[in-house]
Amino acid sequence: MGVDIQEGTSCDLGPTFSISELFHEVLVNAPGGGVSAGVIEPCAFYSSSRGWRCTHHIDDGRITGPWQAQQELIGHLAKHFVLKVSGP
Repeated sequence: MGVDIQEGTSCDLGPTFSISELFHEVLVNAPGGGVSAGVIEPCAFYSSSRGWRCTHHIDDGRITGPWQAQQELIGHLAKHFVLKVSGP
């Protein structure tokens, strides 16, 4: 898809898009770079630079990894989505 998503801007994904496509673009552009989506499971993401892992299904997600990295990712996601965050 190649959408350039920057803080404080909107993106035009065209007349039809899925939340999964948008979530994918936001995640692969997370701080620190090095984020890749799973080959077999495209809803699984890993940041080689920050050490977090994230899965999502429709509008639900799970994040694991170092606490600081989780908080950084949640902050990044909050710039693009309205989040409901619960503890472990």
